[in-house]
Amino acid sequence: MSLEKKVKLVEVCTIKTGKKDVNEEDINGKFPFFTCAKKNTFSSNYSFDCEAILIAGNGAVGQTSYYSGKFEAYQRTYVLSEFKGILPKLLYHILNVRLVKYLSEMVLGNTIPYIKVGMLENFEFKIPSIEKQKILLKKIESTFNYIDEEVSKIKKNQKKIDTFIKQFLKLKLSKNTEEQKSWAEVQLKDIAYTAGRIGWKGLSAKEYVEKGPLFLSVHSLNHGDYVDFSKAFHITKKRYDESPEIMLKSDDILICKDGAGIGKVGIVKEIHEPTTINGSLLLIRSLDNVLPKYLYYYLISPMFQNIVLTRIEGTTTPHLYQREIKTFPINFPALNLQKIIIAKIEKMFTEANTLKKNYSNTINEYNKLKAAIILK
Repeated sequence: MSLEKKVKLVEVCTIKTGKKDVNEEDINGKFPFFTCAKKNTFSSNYSFDCEAILIAGNGAVGQTSYYSGKFEAYQRTYVLSEFKGILPKLLYHILNVRLVKYLSEMVLGNTIPYIKVGMLENFEFKIPSIEKQKILLKKIESTFNYIDEEVSKIKKNQKKIDTFIKQFLKLKLSKNTEEQKSWAEVQLKDIAYTAGRIGWKGLSAKEYVEKGPLFLSVHSLNHGDYVDFSKAFHITKKRYDESPEIMLKSDDILICKDGAGIGKVGIVKEIHEPTTINGSLLLIRSLDNVLPKYLYYYLISPMFQNIVLTRIEGTTTPHLYQREIKTFPINFPALNLQKIIIAKIEKMFTEANTLKKNYSNTINEYNKLKAAIILK
């Protein structure tokens, strides 16, 4: 082989796919089972026993993993093995950086993107001699190990920020100081109106329409403090009008009381069009003696969230009953103190979020550095 040679992927390895059918009896067995380049479950039989690169053939097309040992793979996971003239780990690094971009303009399928094996076979790249590959791989992995260690430190710091936020909320909203001990302790029903969708009025996806009042679910609570309306469904005005008790207003608070998102909280910033909620959400509306932002911060605090965890019922689907949520205790200072507490908490969140963003930017820069090293 010359000092540098352009090759196609099919020239340096064998490309196979996993098995078509997954035997349910194999699950929780001895060896890993891969779907779309991720280790999802385990299988008692295995189709491969080798050093391999696994590539997602549908969904997250082009995502790449490295594995060595006994395993099985799903039919839409491409398995690269029997390498010729190239070090598998070096090939993994090359594919991990370049393959997704290469495949991005070739993917097929409207609902679930997928690729065919020929698209992989024709992927071209340059490789040097095996001796040079060994030198390059040693340098790459040494540098990557350093980068990974730095990223690991940053992620630990990110977790420390989350811990600090919880501690800060607890400090500002609990009865720790002499002043705080004088606060009233009330139940949620004493300071807020609560309402949920009545069961027999439950809506199904078949009733969604192209235009009409917005219909929110827990997915709208996944985007920070404020409720996100961008991906809400629409229902008919008739269906909206039949439930006036859950027609949303600005500054309303929503909490998820069912399913995997239980305990998630969001505050409605502004209402610009008729909006209602599905059965998994509970509407909480502050009364005159409590500021909505104070109540929101209390609902996301460790004190309230710990109560949520202890009250969850339902073995299959976690559930909180409205009648119980209404009795949850709330530490309740005077209005002027609520304003001071809100200002301190928001200042903390501004600083914490800035730090989090800086950490995320640093991680992104490290990932770009990895890509630049491989491309070079």
